[in-house]
Amino acid sequence: MANEYFVDNLKNFWAQGDVITLTFDRLSMIDGQEEPVGEAVVKLTMKGQNLVNMTNALNNILSKIKEKKMLLKVKMRRQKKKPRLMKTKP
Repeated sequence: MANEYFVDNLKNFWAQGDVITLTFDRLSMIDGQEEPVGEAVVKLTMKGQNLVNMTNALNNILSKIKEKKMLLKVKMRRQKKKPRLMKTKP
């Protein structure tokens, strides 16, 4: 079973030829400091084409999320509109 890591930030991006390393960190507050401190929690190393594939997959996911939000907004607007009553002539 794969390990799961919760990350807050892409801390570092490193490329050497066709090999890419992404370092993700987790932010935490330390006593006596005003700003959170990042601690590297996972490094992903892959070939450039795999990064392109991952980026395309993430963009597709974001597009679907955006589309769902738009549909939800339209649905909410329709629910807020009250039905119009037709006026009859006296």
